[in-house]
Amino acid sequence: MAKLGLRPPGNPFQLVDPALSKLNDDLDPFLLEYLNLDEAPPLPKLQEGFEKLKGYQVLTAKLLDQARDELERWKKESGAPTETECAPS
Repeated sequence: MAKLGLRPPGNPFQLVDPALSKLNDDLDPFLLEYLNLDEAPPLPKLQEGFEKLKGYQVLTAKLLDQARDELERWKKESGAPTETECAPS
């Protein structure tokens, strides 16, 4: 299970998973690199970019699953209805 930490001052009560912060830190320069191109990059650069995107997609799916699990756990602890309890039959 991921450990959540508090975000720096500005919004001190926002819980943030360090893996999510790292993903964001990695994605920003990656996306900016491709947004600021004047012409299409060479094929090897595109292939490298797609491989990185695949890795980001896998990591994002993993983090989403962890967030869903954590939310369900919090709902159970608080007594709020969980996703499975709210799902139509």
